Amino acid sequence: MWSAHAGANDQWSPPSFKGVGSYVDPVEQVTRLAAYALCIRDGEVLLAQVSHRGDDAGKWTLPGGGLDFGEDPETGMHRELYEETGLRGEVEGLLGIDSMLFPDTPEFPGDVHSIRIVYRVTASGNPRVTEVDGTVQDARWVRLDELSGYPVVNLVEIGLEMAGIPWR
Repeated sequence: MWSAHAGANDQWSPPSFKGVGSYVDPVEQVTRLAAYALCIRDGEVLLAQVSHRGDDAGKWTLPGGGLDFGEDPETGMHRELYEETGLRGEVEGLLGIDSMLFPDTPEFPGDVHSIRIVYRVTASGNPRVTEVDGTVQDARWVRLDELSGYPVVNLVEIGLEMAGIPWR
């Protein structure tokens, strides 16, 4: 572990941030860049249900996910939207960027810094999951006035707040 008081012969290694104001032994740290679509139509929001292969299995989220290395965020969002819902969409604009730190846990060793780009997207049609063995098992339009009955990840609330859409 690096210390501000290390001698000239000590080997330096970068400290690892873990918790507010404390440094600990280095752990794996990953930055995950992802892009998501907030699709609203006629009082409904398009959601994707996380499969057993993903964190938060059974919960509902916005369609989207991690970008491939070098992939343009908007292009990645379109790819994820199609994989998870079978729908194509048109970007209306960038709603915002959310940044969240997920600390090291026994289930997932290492810290993850998740940077989530949320676009407002127009889409229509009946959703169907097209990706085989992916992290989504179902997709559907959900009425905003029924959303409180669905277990959702925090990104759903964050996206709706970015768009100024009340739902609770």
